[in-house]
Amino acid sequence: MINNHLNDFPFIRTYEEALAYYNQKKPYTKGKNKGLRPLRVSWEGRRSSHYLIDKIQDGAIAIQVYGTNVIEYHPTGRVRICTGGWGTQTTANVIHRVFCTHTQMYVGAFNGHFIMAYLNPETKLREYIPFIAAKDYSLWLQMEYKKVSEVLNSPKWYRPYVRKDKMAEIRKKYAEPIKYIVAMAKVQDAKELMFTGRDDPLDPDEGRQLLGGADPSSWWPLAENIYKQAICMQWEYGNGYVYSLTTKRVREKISKALQVIFHNEVMELRERPAHLQPSIKDIAR
Repeated sequence: MINNHLNDFPFIRTYEEALAYYNQKKPYTKGKNKGLRPLRVSWEGRRSSHYLIDKIQDGAIAIQVYGTNVIEYHPTGRVRICTGGWGTQTTANVIHRVFCTHTQMYVGAFNGHFIMAYLNPETKLREYIPFIAAKDYSLWLQMEYKKVSEVLNSPKWYRPYVRKDKMAEIRKKYAEPIKYIVAMAKVQDAKELMFTGRDDPLDPDEGRQLLGGADPSSWWPLAENIYKQAICMQWEYGNGYVYSLTTKRVREKISKALQVIFHNEVMELRERPAHLQPSIKDIAR
């Protein structure tokens, strides 16, 4: 165990180190934390009352941040790290500095997910493990030689994919409104569209009704919604910023609209390898 005098946090990676550190800390003698022991004591002697080290059930030693057990060291050698749903910089900082230092681990926010990254000793690949509500925002780690050898309750990553065969069927079925929307885009004034009509998000139920209408004019609200999303602002030298509505962007937005309207038919979740860096599209289960 090493005391880090730069940030006043100890480096603790095993139960034996946690127990030794707990025994050497003197508890508070008064105040709301009377009987509890501070985790962090500065070189000036100041103690941070919201960072505590405590002995909990079964003899485990817990590192507490604002009352949440963010790290638990168990006599069996296993370690539990937990955010408690508080995916904050404070939580990440304490876990990282106390437990992750010199362990080839990282804890924090990454591409929209609060994750733990570690080097899998078997595959030699870095794996990204999410903290999710279904797992109580916690991960159980098996330690070996002060490093993580296995994540015992690792959730799985899933990512949505488009089923091309189903999308082709939808496009064929609604070829007429798609052709109509693309054709109308060629005669629309993009500048006017920025200031007129409604600007509501696409509603799947409404989209189905519009696509099912026999009269092409009933598709206009759907077309208008797509045009609004397809408009882009770009810089042209000498003219400043101008608005453009290209057929390519309209076709892209049509695909996105169909994915929303017919989500259950054309989209599916596929499990993906844990060593791929997570993106905002990923879902943890």
